[in-house]
Amino acid sequence: MIKDLKQTEYFREGKFFSTFFNKEMDIYLEDGATAEYAEKCIEDFNNMSQELKNNIFKAAKAYCLDFMDMVGEEEILEELTVPIYPDTEPEQIMKCIQPSVMVIQEPEDKNKIGWQLECNCDWEIEHGMEIDVLDGKLVYLSSFSGYSPWMEFDEKDYNYAN
Repeated sequence: MIKDLKQTEYFREGKFFSTFFNKEMDIYLEDGATAEYAEKCIEDFNNMSQELKNNIFKAAKAYCLDFMDMVGEEEILEELTVPIYPDTEPEQIMKCIQPSVMVIQEPEDKNKIGWQLECNCDWEIEHGMEIDVLDGKLVYLSSFSGYSPWMEFDEKDYNYAN
């Protein structure tokens, strides 16, 4: 349930409780996104399948390891809440991720649920992380780019969901 929904200059914003992160989070509804649709997105988010959670964990870990490889492992390891190595259990990556906001855009198909999550992460403090889910499937996970779950993604996007 969305609490304190109010209009700002650019979008409507409110708060909701995330069972995934076990905390209250911000939610932004862009033009064309209704509160009713946003409620469905929150329900979908809070009732993610274990398969989707596992895909998020694996993709985020791959993003972290790739970033460490590009920037330098020793420098990044000092920033991580828990050390992440190739043999680290994927769900441990969640200790290095802090949710920022769920963004709901106008759906291209009202029969499908699509949401975007903006997160901060220990390894990429400048760009953070974006998670886009469409119809229960992880479609994008990488640095925050302001994409949309409704986009077509290709390999050039550094998309760790693939």
